Order: sequence, then structure tokens, then C-alpha cells
Amino acid sequence: MTDADVIIVGAGAAGLIAARNLSNAGKKVLILEARSTTGGRIKTIRNENSSFHIEAGAEFIHGDAELTKKLLNEFNISYYPDEGISYYVENGKIKKDSAIKDFPLLLKKVNSLKEDMTFASFMNKYLNDSRYGELKKSVIRFIEGYDAADINEISTFALREEWNAESAANSFRIEGGYGKLTNNLQKEFERKGGRIISSLIVNEIEIKNNLVYTKTVSGDIYSSEKIIVTVPLGILNKQEEEKSSIKFIPGLGKIKEAFKFLGYGSVIKVFFEFKESFRKNVIETKMPDAGFIFSDTPFTAWWTQLPNKIPLLTGWLSGPKVDKLERRDDEFILNEALNSLSYILKEEKENLERNLNYKKSFNWKDDSFSQGAYAYAKPGADDAIKIITEPVDNKLYFAGEAFYRSDSMGTVEAALQSGLKASEKILS
Repeated sequence: MTDADVIIVGAGAAGLIAARNLSNAGKKVLILEARSTTGGRIKTIRNENSSFHIEAGAEFIHGDAELTKKLLNEFNISYYPDEGISYYVENGKIKKDSAIKDFPLLLKKVNSLKEDMTFASFMNKYLNDSRYGELKKSVIRFIEGYDAADINEISTFALREEWNAESAANSFRIEGGYGKLTNNLQKEFERKGGRIISSLIVNEIEIKNNLVYTKTVSGDIYSSEKIIVTVPLGILNKQEEEKSSIKFIPGLGKIKEAFKFLGYGSVIKVFFEFKESFRKNVIETKMPDAGFIFSDTPFTAWWTQLPNKIPLLTGWLSGPKVDKLERRDDEFILNEALNSLSYILKEEKENLERNLNYKKSFNWKDDSFSQGAYAYAKPGADDAIKIITEPVDNKLYFAGEAFYRSDSMGTVEAALQSGLKASEKILS
């Protein structure tokens, strides 16, 4: 007798929606989760030292996100559009216009491209004139920031798809945080009799005798007819002997090779909650109705919570720059973030510290169970994802934000769509 019809490894967005769909169809489903909590890289935190929640992981709904919005409506969870003016600080000067200069020209060149290549190769071939210096600097900063990507790896076709969809320009927030969505998916799954075992690290998956055997670090073995693996790409890319890795028997072969066509970006988020008087007298005075603040500092983006006027600033550092802070502790990272903010606001760091009620940082590259933040496409990603999402022996399925190719790749929407598709393959 098996422990479940389907075992799902990972209780993030992809795992939870797959579990809900399968349990609704009458399947016996068991989720094994390495963390002590569900949600994966959705991490809504309500801290007793802060007066409101923070989003350590996913925060915005980007673009159309049809499935995300459908679920939010189903669960009666409100969401609302981003608001505020965008500011840009460069060489110590504050400007309101943060748009990339000559972006229409860039888009025209990208849209005329016949063959995919990395964006670094594209720039070397089509933007090699000195007059494009400022354009290149701006767009590199955007790619490393928004996509958390390395320009030497990311697909120009993928960027073209994203830019034409204007995903970054059309964003929403969830009232009360993303955690509401995953919590509702979990509750509905458990109401159907589904079971989640947390703090259980899977380190081996074996297909044998027409069953799947899932083994854990603690020595437990669970059997099922099928399995969906939803762990992040950072874990799947690890060598079998490394900590947090998963060994597959038989080996993944061409699927393992296909992983190499997907990039995986890193993100550090910092949160500074200031006194309300500081928000009004300093931030609001210097940058009225600020929504996003972009700068030439290591922390390239900051944002407020508009339309909610609360004294929280979120800082964002992503892409290859995160590597420079590898193995640095929270104190060092927060100090670097304060240096950036001191420059942006033209305020002494000591004054910032005096007005702080709460500070926190999250380095997703150092997170044991993610090893990074979210995926991006390299040239060849489309064919690679077709290989990865093809079931192995009709037993093993992969799902997650890395395995859904569209302009929403790397988002919660992509995770939900991928998890739903994997569950539908099993049911069909």
C-alpha cells in the first residue's frame, strides 16, 4: 500500500495549487516540505517589532497574471494597483523621470532580431557605438534589477517578450500580503484531507517497481504512484553530494542538461521602518508621493507602500551584485543599505538610525532551501522547458516558476500555472 497517490515535494505556490487540484479530483496527496512553514519563496511576515507586515519574498503581481487574480477573487482577497511617482537619483541629483533613455530605439532593434542570443552579445553586435553608452548602462541596471539576471546569460528574445508585454509597468499589491493566497490554497487542500509534513528534507527520489520512493535526510521513506517536484532551480542545480541536493534514481540525464539553459537570479531585500515624522518631514518633503526610487547605488531600487502611507522603505539588490555580499551577515548588509539610503536622501546615516523603528534583511542566495530568488531564460530555454516538463516514466513531474515560459517566467503566476499544468497532466 502506498502512502499517497501523489507526493509533492515543496509547499510553495506550485506545490499547493497542484495539491489542491489533485485533491479536488479525489486523489490522496501528501506534501513534503523542507521548511517549517509553507509558501516557499512567498514569505509574508508579521513581526511584533513592526506595526505592519513585510514581504520578504514575492511582493508584486506583475502584468495580467490571470490565474493569480482569479484565485484572489475566488478567495475574496483584495488587490490594488501600485501608485506613486518614480524618482531617479544619479550623481547625487534627484530627477522624476526614471525611464530608460532611447528605450523605443532599443525595442526596435530587439524586435528586428532574427536569432536569439545573450543580451551581452546583442549589445556587442547592435549597440557597440559610443553614443549608446548611457542606454547600455541604464538597460543593464534594469535587467540586473528587475530580472535579477546576468546579461552574459539572459536571452534577448525573453527580454523582448517581457518588454513588449510591459510586465514591469503594470503591477499590483495584495491587501495583507501574498501569504493570504498560499494560506487559502493550503486550507482548501487540507479540508479535502490532504496532508503536509513540514521540516522534512527530501534527499533522494527513486522510481522502482512501478512506484516512486521518496527518501528523506532523517531516513523516512514514502511511496506513491506519482511525484511532482517543485523545489527551486537553485536546489535542482546542486551536485548530488552537496547539502540540500536531491539524488534521482535513475539519473535525470537530458533533463539535468536542460537545467543549464535556465538562469537563476539572486536577491537581497532590506526593510527599514522609520518613525512617521521622518516619513513626513524627510522622505515626503524631498520626494513627494514617491512610489519607486531608482539610484546608482548598489541597492538600485527602493519603494514605499503607496497608496498606503506607512513609514516603510524596501530596498532591493539583485543579480550578479549579490555575489559580492556572499557570506556577509545581516549587520553588514543593513549597513550597506543605510549607506545607499543616506546618499539617496542626503541624510546623515546617524540620523537615519535615530529614526528607525525596525530593520530586517533577507538574502535569498543564502537561503538553504532556495539558493536564490527566481529564474530567467537563457537562449534555448524554450526547448529546455519542454524537456523538463515531459513526465519521466509517467511518474516524475517537475513544476515551478522556472518551468513556465512566458513573459511571467520567474513570478508567482508562473509557479501557479506550472503547478496546475503538472497536476492536469497527472489527471489526464
